[in-house]
Amino acid sequence: MRASGTRNRGRWPTLAARGCVALCCAALAAPLWAAKLYRWVDQEGRIHYSDTVPPDQVPYGREELDQRGLTVRSIERAKTAEELEEERRLRAERAEQERQARQQSAYDRMLLDTYSSIDAMAAARDGRISGIRSQIGVTEGNLENLGKQLDDLMGRAAALERSGQTVPPALRGDIAATQSQIDRGREFIAEREAEERAVRAQFDKDMARYREVRAEIEAERAGSGANPTTRQ
Repeated sequence: MRASGTRNRGRWPTLAARGCVALCCAALAAPLWAAKLYRWVDQEGRIHYSDTVPPDQVPYGREELDQRGLTVRSIERAKTAEELEEERRLRAERAEQERQARQQSAYDRMLLDTYSSIDAMAAARDGRISGIRSQIGVTEGNLENLGKQLDDLMGRAAALERSGQTVPPALRGDIAATQSQIDRGREFIAEREAEERAVRAQFDKDMARYREVRAEIEAERAGSGANPTTRQ
């Protein structure tokens, strides 16, 4: 029984031993029949050695061996469709982040080149708002006059109706035209008020960013030992 067990162990070498034997044989024979030798593991975990890779085994990662059985090059396995899609997504995400960083850098430079200080930004903001308020003021004056005209036209039409007369088409047209001018004036004022709010919001954002950029510059100067330039 002991001798039989010894024969069985000798007859059935382990998978690792088989691999070593195959590798040694392939390495010894390589000068005779192969310039390259490949080793790969299939999806079932089996190790293969060959000078050519069958088409159905190409997707698996493999190693190129020299005549001594040493790895000279590793070839990664083919990536799945999901992995390729994830790589494309990550590349697109990095590209978008880089684009936004370039855009922010250009905008920061524009702020620094355009305004010498926060006070200069506040003056520019106030100038924009003053222009808008001036437009609103002129329109409000026009609306006041148009309102008086409309009251007069409506009074004339009412007087005609009270006397049993028909309101002439021309008078009706004047009333409609005046009312239309009033409506457009009110819309214009609403648009300018919205513009004023947008200008204030944009300048608030720009002034906050300006302070951040100036603080970063001052911190870099302080760290490098340069004399910081004081700005508001």
